[in-house]
Amino acid sequence: FFPREGSRPLIAEVQALATPAAYMGPGQKSPVRRVALGVDYQRMSVIIAVLQRKLGLKFSRSDCWVSVIGGLKLSDAPGCDLAMAMSLASTKVNRPVRAGTCFAAEMGLGGELRPLPQMERRLREAAQFGFARCICATTKEGMKKDAAGKKPGGTKSRRMVDNMEVIECGDVKEAVWLGLERCGSQQRSTSSPSSPSSSDTSLRDDDDFLFGANS
Repeated sequence: FFPREGSRPLIAEVQALATPAAYMGPGQKSPVRRVALGVDYQRMSVIIAVLQRKLGLKFSRSDCWVSVIGGLKLSDAPGCDLAMAMSLASTKVNRPVRAGTCFAAEMGLGGELRPLPQMERRLREAAQFGFARCICATTKEGMKKDAAGKKPGGTKSRRMVDNMEVIECGDVKEAVWLGLERCGSQQRSTSSPSSPSSSDTSLRDDDDFLFGANS
C-alpha cells in the first residue's frame, strides 16, 4: 500500500502471519499473541475483529503478527487498513495476494471501505512504481457509475490511471475476493476493466473455498 508521510506518498509493504496458539492442556484457555510492528496495535485488533465477523475467518485461537517491511513506523494509520486486512486474510486462507497489486483504503467496523485523502496522487505514485492494479475504496465518481446501472454483486468501478488498473470496492469482502490469487481452474483474470461481470462471478463462486471453516 502507499501511505502519505508528510506531503509525499510512499510505497510500503505490510506482511502478516497467523499461527495456531500454543496448546495449554485440557480445560485451559490458550493465550493468543498479537504483535504489531510499524502499525498501530489498536487498528490491527479492530481489523482482526472485522475479518472474523464479516468474513468468517477465525482468529480467536491464532497468534498474529503484522509488520511493515524495512522497520518503517507509519503515521498514516488509516491508510494501511486494507493492506493489513489483505495480508491477514492471505495468511489465514493460505492464498497469496495477486502479483502486482497494491491496496489503499480505510476500513470501518462494518467492513465498509472509505477513500483516503489525496487519492489521485497516491494512485499516480503507485503507477510510477509499476503496479498493475490498485484495489481501493469507491470514490464519488464510482458511486455515480453504480447509480447509472451496476449489476448486483458486480465490481463497483474500474478505471485506468497511468496504465494501472484501479478497482474500486465497497467493502473488505469484495476486496479480498478480487485481491487474492486462485489456484488451478478456479483462477480467473480480472485485469480487463471492460468485462468485470464474468470475472466477478467466478470469484464469488469461490466464496466457500475462501471463507469456509478456518481453525
